[in-house]
Amino acid sequence: MSNEYIAGRRVRYVSPVRLFVFLCIASFFVLKVWVDPELNGAVQFDGEGFAKLTTVADVEKQRDQVLAEMQGEHDMLGDSPGQVGIRIGMDGVRDAAKWRIDELAVPVGDTQALTPAKRRSSLTFGDDPWDAVSNLVHIESLPAGVNEWLNRMIGRADANMEKVEGEPRLLLETVLQTLPQTFFVLLPIFALLLKFAYMFSRRLYMEHLILALHSHAFLCMSLLLYVGIDALRGLFEPGLLHSILTGTERVLMLWLPLYLLLGLKRFYRQGWIMTSIKFFLISMAYSLLLTVAAVFNLAFNLVLM
Repeated sequence: MSNEYIAGRRVRYVSPVRLFVFLCIASFFVLKVWVDPELNGAVQFDGEGFAKLTTVADVEKQRDQVLAEMQGEHDMLGDSPGQVGIRIGMDGVRDAAKWRIDELAVPVGDTQALTPAKRRSSLTFGDDPWDAVSNLVHIESLPAGVNEWLNRMIGRADANMEKVEGEPRLLLETVLQTLPQTFFVLLPIFALLLKFAYMFSRRLYMEHLILALHSHAFLCMSLLLYVGIDALRGLFEPGLLHSILTGTERVLMLWLPLYLLLGLKRFYRQGWIMTSIKFFLISMAYSLLLTVAAVFNLAFNLVLM
């Protein structure tokens, strides 16, 4: 499609931008709908139940029971995004249990120690957790106003983490809503990687961008297919058809990198050795960009949720 578009044969093809925008929005909308039902059945435990228990043994028993149920839900979801929320919830259960065990371990009569302690921050800078009074982030090269703003954002993120521990869905839903925008930002950067890798190909940046649009549209379409296959697999009990659908999902995941490799070979018409080397380097660089973008997206939504 990219070769056809650049050659001027465009009438019978959808515009690359329109194709990408439609598939990107559709795929992430379907992904959000697909993840929600998975989380609906997940075991949630906000930690308040531990406050009613009066012995360490009872807390440990309750903790292990809840973690076992959540682990079961985690295993049932397979390799789906719903696992993320359950893992966050399990960490929250462990922390809540630890806080109650520590409270019960206070010697009898030590009324000062029994005073409810301030929640320990989950964000660590240096050797100690971040604290709005005793352990603020301070970067010497930044103005005081910027450092103040930075600590204010960290404080908001820390407060929101307490909400997320009890209700992982909040963060996951927010992240899914902003993933399409993240894809839009990364797409021209991917085109720059192609431009750099094929700097001697005499192709214009817009030609690299056309290939980037079609490649990302294919990734979004593959995500739609994966969700559809997974939803269909959920309708059947473990058996032959269930196994066939599971195998189809794995084949689809293996086809993704192969398709992109073949796309580079056909579009730029270089030899297999050079194409493979460039494919590996581009994949590594883009994977790093995706990781950075995912972390930034998570931090951004944790502050603004």
